[in-house]
Amino acid sequence: MVEIRGKRGNKVPIVLTKDIKESIDLLIRTRKNVGIPDKNPFAFARPTKQSLKHIRACDCLKRFAKECEPPLSNPEDVTGTKLRKYIATISQVFALKETEVEWLAQHLGHDIKVHR
Repeated sequence: MVEIRGKRGNKVPIVLTKDIKESIDLLIRTRKNVGIPDKNPFAFARPTKQSLKHIRACDCLKRFAKECEPPLSNPEDVTGTKLRKYIATISQVFALKETEVEWLAQHLGHDIKVHR
């Protein structure tokens, strides 16, 4: 498990499978080969010699939603915000306990009031 920075600087836990951890380790080992500066602290760094920034997840999500096979009928509807809202809505079906709802909201980077 790793923690990433979520909305408003909150830490969000991410559980990594063995395959994902191995893939991230490969990215880290090959950084120099693709021109990522040593000073760039991001695991998903922009592969340019000058950049100290990261690749934006929302841009990746948009691109892969558009390139999906078979094609999606509404790729513009696949966004991080809409996915979080969908999870919040579906979680209501499971009749979660109060503590579970609070954990889920925090994990999604939501304020509990927004989540409800």
